[in-house]
Amino acid sequence: ARLSFDYKVSSEARYDYLSVNGSTEKNLSGEIDWTNYSQTVTAGSVVTLAYVKDSSGDRGSDCVWFKNFALQSLGTVTFENVDPLAVLTVRNAEGNIENPTANSNVYALAAGDYSYTLTRFGYQMQSGEFTVSGDMSIELGAMTELETCTINFSVTPAEASVTLTHPTGGEMQADENGAFVLPKGEVYSYTVSAANYVTANGS
Repeated sequence: ARLSFDYKVSSEARYDYLSVNGSTEKNLSGEIDWTNYSQTVTAGSVVTLAYVKDSSGDRGSDCVWFKNFALQSLGTVTFENVDPLAVLTVRNAEGNIENPTANSNVYALAAGDYSYTLTRFGYQMQSGEFTVSGDMSIELGAMTELETCTINFSVTPAEASVTLTHPTGGEMQADENGAFVLPKGEVYSYTVSAANYVTANGS
């Protein structure tokens, strides 16, 4: 299940703070207006909320407030046939990313609407939407490789080196002729450098 509540803090920043299950997150201090907190819990879980103070001065109202405690049952959503080299991202209706359980392809989600994307460099992105009302499985299809194109750089001086990178694919490798065979539809950055020349950059 998912436990959620709202909290508000008015305290001496960094020294007096809200602690959840013994945490020492000093950012839960100072002046914090109503903020939502949630965590996954199981039967028998104990959640301890404490206001931790040092022995010196006070600031603000020297207090923590709580309201809107709620406990939601969660559905187990399992994604099947996930490419092990791909990145699976699940977002809730507000656009916030949901974290998986210990198994990266399994999510414990409250009832509601969600979306997912599956991305891998050089492959078409997969995406979809789903509604959680209980336990469910989502079968993903095999990822499809993108078409490629060949890129050649004409540089001066001829001995200048070209480095080509992609945000997720990393550094691209040229073939024996110095050409780059690249998936279409992606954005790449290049650097052209040579001794005694100004380095050129672009994308």
